[in-house]
Amino acid sequence: MPADETTQVGCLISEKAAVKVEEQVKKTVEQGGKIILGGKRNGAFYGPTVITDVPKTADVAVDMEIFGPVVPIIGFDTDEEAIEIANKSIFGLSSCVFSRDQKRAFKVASKMEAGGAVINGASFFRAFEQPFGGWKHSGIGTEGVFSTFDEMTLSETIVLKNIF
Repeated sequence: MPADETTQVGCLISEKAAVKVEEQVKKTVEQGGKIILGGKRNGAFYGPTVITDVPKTADVAVDMEIFGPVVPIIGFDTDEEAIEIANKSIFGLSSCVFSRDQKRAFKVASKMEAGGAVINGASFFRAFEQPFGGWKHSGIGTEGVFSTFDEMTLSETIVLKNIF
């Protein structure tokens, strides 16, 4: 029950949504992925799921967005390959980079085609002033105090020349 304080993972918005996640996970497995955790549905509940060995050509790596507690893992050998895999997706709301090497993490994060990048964490953090929005098929424009202010005002530049 979502209202129960001991609940850690709740149901999806509907059973139809959970069935769709179930179908997407099945497709990812058919394309080479291997479920190592979860992969079970009960009505509108879909359990947290981890899929490994996902090929970089799988739909989930390119144009399938799973709206459920599913983490597909795609292996890579170099930072450049990881960036290429991530940027191949038609979506770009947010990205994450995990590394102990801060310089390396910033280098990779700056090359991600997404509205934001979180280093060593998930994309759930957002400061009040921080703009939020995606690239590609993940939204149009941004929201947030400063970006909204810019969108709702007209700016004018006045240049003074030869004024004595």
